[in-house]
Amino acid sequence: MRNRTWRWAAGILAAAVCSVALPGGAEAPSDIEVEASSDVAAEPGAASSDVTEESTATASDAPQELDTASSEDVAQGFTYAELANIEFGFSSGAGAWGTWMVIYSDGSFQGEYHDSEMGDMGEGYPHGSVYQSTFYGKLGEPEQVNDYTYSAKVLSMELAQEAGTEEIRDEIRYVYTDPYGMSGTDEILIYLPQTPLDELPENLFVAVSMSGDPAEERKTLDMYVLYNEAEYAGFRGFETEDLVSQKRAELEETEEIAAPLLDALNDSRLDQASRNEASGELYRVWDDKLNAVWRELMEQLDGEAKERLMDQELQWIEYKEAKIKAAGEEYGESSMRPLAENLKGAKLTRFRVYSLLSYYGYR
Repeated sequence: MRNRTWRWAAGILAAAVCSVALPGGAEAPSDIEVEASSDVAAEPGAASSDVTEESTATASDAPQELDTASSEDVAQGFTYAELANIEFGFSSGAGAWGTWMVIYSDGSFQGEYHDSEMGDMGEGYPHGSVYQSTFYGKLGEPEQVNDYTYSAKVLSMELAQEAGTEEIRDEIRYVYTDPYGMSGTDEILIYLPQTPLDELPENLFVAVSMSGDPAEERKTLDMYVLYNEAEYAGFRGFETEDLVSQKRAELEETEEIAAPLLDALNDSRLDQASRNEASGELYRVWDDKLNAVWRELMEQLDGEAKERLMDQELQWIEYKEAKIKAAGEEYGESSMRPLAENLKGAKLTRFRVYSLLSYYGYR
């Protein structure tokens, strides 16, 4: 079995804070913090340029391969091992909401549904609300329906948090729900690449976003697809390494640029003017990265998804500017004011970069 990396979000914020829960309990990104001088209060949080971890399931710790059947026909048929590098997504197509899952070689699966509303705020959760369902379970052995389709019984499925419950953490409300697209069914259909398009159910053909040549030139699927007929939910398969790896590499480059600036700010020998300058440069590093990500998204999104993101961004900018102003006002017109404002701006902008990258499946 090929090695496979699995990441999922503990919650996506279309706000100033993005907290990403990873397997093993790690969180990223952490707050920006510099060592406080005798005059300037440090930003809250733990200083770190190590912003993300990944949990990698290898051949030794992933579920074991299915036993090879004695029947030659079965041995040559579809097995879950073929999905080793595939992540399945059922979403709005623009990151607003989505359910993502992976299936391991023994038929076990895990995934998460998430949605976020930055404007859904209240007492105790000024950063908005996240709607979430982390789930895991087991599929039975695939049974062939025809040359291109297999069915699998959902033998079990459990939720990490009880649906209908909620909690407030880090000034964000987490509302736990059923996993949209994976509830209300006891069977999943699996469509293989090269499935003739005219053999797909009509609503699945509409729901699954296609890639490759123009639609009129395509006759078959170019990816694996899961289908929950009970909820008319089609999950398109994506190769996990390409785009996510690219975005991870880009983030690492930005963190490497920011690291020496953080080191400088933690140097107690630095005078106030130099600290102000270094913090301003740190803010610019993350602002440049945010602008780059934003331009890419504006080129790729359209319609309601684009309008929704633009509205969210305007709200976030207003929120960020208010926080920066409040941070500076604590120091009046003193020489420490630029440092406080720059650190607050850098921290919030860095979080916003990670939040927007969830649109690419980076979680």
